[in-house]
Formats: sequence, C-alpha cells, structure tokens
Amino acid sequence: PYDNVLYAVWEFLRAQGVLWVYPDPMGEYVPAGHGIRLDVLPIDRVPTASVRFANFSVGQNALFFWRTGYRGSWNPPALLGGDEMPKDPARLLRPVSERKEEFREGFDGFPHNFETVFPPRVAMAHPEWWGYDAARKQRVAPGAGKPTLCLMAPGLPDWIVAKMIDVAGANPSCSATFNLLPMDAARFCQCERCMALVDMRPAPRHAWAAASAQSLSGPYFTCVATVAQKLREKLPQARVLALAYADVALPPPLPARLPDNVTVMVCQYGAPGLPMADPANAVMRQCMEDWKARSASLQNYEYVLLQESDASARMPLPIIRGIVDRSQWLASLGALQ
Repeated sequence: PYDNVLYAVWEFLRAQGVLWVYPDPMGEYVPAGHGIRLDVLPIDRVPTASVRFANFSVGQNALFFWRTGYRGSWNPPALLGGDEMPKDPARLLRPVSERKEEFREGFDGFPHNFETVFPPRVAMAHPEWWGYDAARKQRVAPGAGKPTLCLMAPGLPDWIVAKMIDVAGANPSCSATFNLLPMDAARFCQCERCMALVDMRPAPRHAWAAASAQSLSGPYFTCVATVAQKLREKLPQARVLALAYADVALPPPLPARLPDNVTVMVCQYGAPGLPMADPANAVMRQCMEDWKARSASLQNYEYVLLQESDASARMPLPIIRGIVDRSQWLASLGALQ
C-alpha cells in the first residue's frame, strides 16, 4: 500500500502544477497563488513495476526498505509480512526447520541460485546427476570451472518438483515463484542427452558473458519446461522463474511455447545508451521479440544504468535517453517488470 499512496500523492501534486526532473519528495517547482484543484480526484495510481529488488542485505530494517519501494533482497526477514503488513497466505512457505533435510535450502537467491537449489551436499549425494566434462571425458562433481549438474538426468526434474512441494508446505493454493536461475556464466553438461538439445546456431552475439560457441538454451529451458508442467499438477498457482542470460540468453529451439506458469527474465544486452531502433540493438530487439513468441510471461533483468565505457568521460554519465527508450519498448512487450 505504501507505493500506491506515494504514487497517488505524486500524481495529485503533478496535477497542481508541481514539476520535477523526476518524481521524488524534492519538488523542483511549486506554483503559488492558484489554490488546490480537487477536480483531479479520485486518483487510483499503481506503479508500472511491481517488484524492486535490493541487491544488498536488508537485515532487520525491512520495513524501511519496503516503504521506499523494495520488495525483495538477499535476506528479507519477513517478506510481505511483519507488524504492519500481514503475511500473504498464498505465498506463505514452510519454515526451514520443518522442511525435509535435503530440501532445507529452498530456492532463495537472485539473480543466480543453482547452488542454493542444488547445494554441494545434495550434488555430492547424486553422482548420477553430475555433468559430463568433454575435456575430461567423464562426469565430474560440480564446482569452479566444471559443468553444472546434467539438466537432462533422469529423476532430476522430479526431485526439483518434490522440493518445491515440500517448501510450499501443506498449501495447495501457494502462489510463490520458485527461482531456477543458473549461476553466473555457468558451464553446462556436455553429455549426449544435453548436446542433442544444443542449438547449433552461433552463441548469442549480444550477450556480454557467453562462454560457449553455441547457444545452450535447449537443455536448460527443456528442464524448466518439464519442471513447470509437473509443478502445475501439484501447485497450480505456483510459478517458475527462469533467466535468459549469457549462454542461455536466446530462446531454445523448442517447437512450442513454454508452459504458462513459467516467467522468463531476459537479461538486457546490446547498447544501453542507444535507442532500441539503433543497429547496435538489433540483435537484442530480435531476441526479445523471439522470447515474446515463446513465453506468456516476460520480465527484464538489467544492471547497467551508467555509461561506464573507457571512452566515456571521467565522470559517470547517466544514460537517460536509452533507459527511457528501452523502458517504453519493454512496456510494449509486457516485460517492464
């Protein structure tokens, strides 16, 4: 409710003639002598972005950050809950102390959480899931510089769904979103099952961190789709969040759309300071349009808000024109969140 009240106040003041460079409590221009116009009421204002993630530890100061617009952090102590805001029963998850031992870590973590979904102790207990390393010609335990678990391994999707159900507790109406987000620029399994799904097109040329010669979206999003289909049978209101990033930035070569309970967060590459119509953003535009055709629910992930290239000035330069243009374009695709 804090967001909606604040945005409504801003809209009311704007209608009175108060002007800002951008809305915040510091008005740039306040007119005098005109009185207050009440004919603009009532105002029902809802922010366009429903989630702001604090990429740092909120700690015990959650209410302050929630009031200022944040809705997630590394360790939210009481997500959508506390003395002033009651917990949302649809999202209420089973406490860690009540979960099965193998599922206790849950699905926390953003924007990369595979090491939470499959913590080392679980990975070591399932060598049949280890990824195949073509250079070593054998399956190896996941770790630095090694492939992740084999996403095509029999039994792996069922284990993930079982973990989701356990974390959700005895709540069939749970509407939580479960993150299945690869680690940063991760290497993927190179077994025959996975390689059969690898797209032979060149790797995403626009992705800044791609490490493979081919797009590896096939195995990852096949696993996501399988999990989502199985999850829908048990928790019909729950969702799966996937990340189109680095080697999995491009849509997979699948014949059909992803299940409707999958949300794909697409990393925004290209040239952040230039309009989306610029040739430098052509590949990024095509990528998002392809994702729009493959997914019923899109979000965007971006982390460049300042021009920081070596050729830029010594002072950081805000790239407002590019940010505004891309935001309008994302809104047209339904991917502004």
